[in-house]
Amino acid sequence: QFDNQWILGTSGATPARIDDTGTFTDTETGAKIGRWVWLGYGEEGRLVVCPPSPSSACTAALAGLGAGNVNNGTHSYKITFVRSVSDTESIESGGSPASNVVTTTGGDGQVALTAIPTGASGTTSRKIYRTAAGGATYKLLATISDNTTTVYADNLADASLGATVPTGITHDDPS
Repeated sequence: QFDNQWILGTSGATPARIDDTGTFTDTETGAKIGRWVWLGYGEEGRLVVCPPSPSSACTAALAGLGAGNVNNGTHSYKITFVRSVSDTESIESGGSPASNVVTTTGGDGQVALTAIPTGASGTTSRKIYRTAAGGATYKLLATISDNTTTVYADNLADASLGATVPTGITHDDPS
């Protein structure tokens, strides 16, 4: 039970309140900072903060640059937040709401993403996931290695998409 517990905020000076679900909120801004999760097994683990899933979607539009590599058809996008836990480990949030649907054609096969959400303090990168043409499963498109960039140009063929978007918290442990 976490209710009525307080921790030092991300700035080092602002306290945050932890509710009974383990979610904690910055007391000055009201922003959800994250959720405590246990990493490891038994007593060999530790509590870390997982970033909350993005609450808003990015916006997708045809780039207007002519032919490209994105397969013809309908596509949409999701974003996740990533927080580094150590030099070799990270923890990833679940996906954002889906973006609007954009339809690529042979004459317009590149997509411009804007309004890519940024995470709370401690977010070290964001991942962009996209559906294959006409698909419903979101696959990894790219990683943005900062928490400030809000635009991205998609020019990747469906065959090059990677892992499926997490539906909840995931832990990247190289061991």
